[in-house]
Amino acid sequence: MNTLQQIETQAEKLAMTAKALAKQFREAGLNESSTPWGSADFEPPREVDRLRNNMLATIARLQTMLVGPTDFIQQLAHQTQVLACLQWLGEFQVLACIPLNGSMSTKDLADLVNVPGSQLRRVVRLMATAGFLQEPQPGSGQVAHTGLSASFVTNFPNLDAVMLLSGTAAPAALQMSEATQRQLSGFTLSSNTGLPFTSACEQQPRLKRQWSAYLGCVGDTSQVLVDLLDRLDWASLGNVCIVDVDAESIRVAEGLAERHPALRWVVQMSESAAADITSVGGLNPRITVQIRTPQATQTLEEAAVYVLRGTEPDYQSLANWVQIELQSHLNVLRANPNALLLLALQLRPDPGSVDPSVEAVACARDMTVVQLTGDTREMNLKELEELIACVRDSGGRLVVVNKLRSNHCSTIALGIKYRPKAQPLGLITPNPAWSVTLP
Repeated sequence: MNTLQQIETQAEKLAMTAKALAKQFREAGLNESSTPWGSADFEPPREVDRLRNNMLATIARLQTMLVGPTDFIQQLAHQTQVLACLQWLGEFQVLACIPLNGSMSTKDLADLVNVPGSQLRRVVRLMATAGFLQEPQPGSGQVAHTGLSASFVTNFPNLDAVMLLSGTAAPAALQMSEATQRQLSGFTLSSNTGLPFTSACEQQPRLKRQWSAYLGCVGDTSQVLVDLLDRLDWASLGNVCIVDVDAESIRVAEGLAERHPALRWVVQMSESAAADITSVGGLNPRITVQIRTPQATQTLEEAAVYVLRGTEPDYQSLANWVQIELQSHLNVLRANPNALLLLALQLRPDPGSVDPSVEAVACARDMTVVQLTGDTREMNLKELEELIACVRDSGGRLVVVNKLRSNHCSTIALGIKYRPKAQPLGLITPNPAWSVTLP
């Protein structure tokens, strides 16, 4: 298929998906006058979100085929200024001063945050071209939030992620050439801390918080993980217990419990996270929250499945985490040969194996980690399986029995069981729910 045919095919696909999205939008009873994607409290129906992501993936493919050198430079110039303006808005706390509903004059806003009015108007005008802030009536001298910009007030990690990008990641990235020549990290060259990035995070709570927020924004969402795990045949397991280990929220358990009501969930969390969840109330009766210290020996033995998610961004931290957590679960897997541990990790996908937008974000995340930490090693699937095989005791070891992946995310889930020494790998028969590697 030549390029023109590909453009035509993708354009037709985009039109069909747009019609399907509009249909689902109306059937869900959502407000048709505006799209609520930026609203922090908006949880789109599953099908609506899937279609939206499909549209974005198709648009990314079309842009790759249509953008020329001048377009590319213009987009780069625009994104550079968007990032600079976001940092400026964050530093002067401008966003928090704009009413979430209604508008205010740019003159009053400039006086309130003590910045030149002319500069504020320029920033607002540029950000409005990205759908971030708006002038309700052009030339009126008023400024108001859009759903997107309001989410940076109501959901503070969004702003934290931007401040990490502008204040830490971008300066480190621009030192990449010198960092390569001197075999240092970009962070070492761009910062004045004199510390490695991981040490700086430990000593600077603000930097640590921003880094966590950034990783949350460039990682696969809980909804994506739910959709990935939902491909498995949970119904064949019956009324069993599933443990979500060291979860940051109950979203994965809630999503799968809603779709598979026979499952019983135990969500293991830190004490502070558990307190936040239980204080809200209204928990699904089939979900229990339990406190667990990270990397502590797993004591819940009656579970059929343990879901373990790795979020460590750099090679060494991830390798250490995998070995410690798998060792922590070795006893329960040995005690119950039918139990399965699902290890879900974000790995950089092979070229063309996932949607273009997914691959772009995964590669950007990988580059940022390298530029900040200086660790150029990359965890691949083969190395991960070798790490898993190293977790053993006198009676046997852990083995990978199946794999689960999707072209809509960079997360891969490995099914792991305990294999006694006397039992050949071929004699391990996974439950049918886990026996298929999905594309």
